[in-house]
This record gives sequence, C-alpha cells and structure tokens, in this order.
Amino acid sequence: MNTFAKLFETIHGQLLVMLRTDGATEDSPCITFTMQPEGLGLCETKIAFVDTDHGYDAAEKAFENMNEEAAIEGVRPLLDLLERVNETVEDE
Repeated sequence: MNTFAKLFETIHGQLLVMLRTDGATEDSPCITFTMQPEGLGLCETKIAFVDTDHGYDAAEKAFENMNEEAAIEGVRPLLDLLERVNETVEDE
C-alpha cells in the first residue's frame, strides 16, 4: 500500500501532510499541508512540483523524508502570519 498521508500531533495542533496531484494546474504533483489553527477554519498550503518524471520523483522523495519538523517548516509562513495577527489584536 502506498502511503499518501501523514498526520502529526504538534504543539500547533494536528498537521496533515498529503502527497497528491494538483488538479488546478494540470496534474502536477504537490505536497499539501492542512491544519486548523486556534480560532480559524481549515488552512491549507502546498508545495507544487513540475509535471515531469523528475517532478514526481522529487515530490515522492520530499514526502518520504517528511517528518514533524519538516511539516512544521512547511506551514511556518502561516504560523508567522498568525503570530503577527495575534500581536496586532493584543495591542488594540
């Protein structure tokens, strides 16, 4: 059975990482990161790879090496944005 999803229990809550294709841009491979930060709905971000054999190989290798630390780095821009938003709200 091919593994296509990994679920991590992090200090930021659950973080789901999936290897799939991106139907929006043909069928290029991508890795998606999905989480639900406190106070928000589901948030998703992704890393898209080129639609070539090399792109599929790179996506599969990146997913294979995905661990909790790498998954958190994948959503770091979202976490940083949430931190800035929360700081702004607290200052008001």
